[in-house]
Amino acid sequence: MKGLSKLLIIALFSSLSAYAFAQDYNSEPATTNTSTTTTTTEATPAMDTSANKWICTTNASASDIQAEKDADAKMANTAMSADEGFKFAMDHCRDCTKVTCEKQ
Repeated sequence: MKGLSKLLIIALFSSLSAYAFAQDYNSEPATTNTSTTTTTTEATPAMDTSANKWICTTNASASDIQAEKDADAKMANTAMSADEGFKFAMDHCRDCTKVTCEKQ
């Protein structure tokens, strides 16, 4: 008799648990109030890459060859369009691993 009562209590507890989970599953989810803040800034104008306002340089090692020294000096001191400056830097890259272009 003692074993039967334990079995009935376990069965009742299991049934109540299953019913509670089923009710929770079918109920509407709790709502949470959240607020969102939106910050508006002015649109950034398109960058003009065709204007002669760019200096592109490389991280190539120093050279003893005069033509390469001249190319390094031209890269460092002559503003070009972004396309021209990047192409010039790539053409005179030698052992570089990076080309950096900065808008002037």
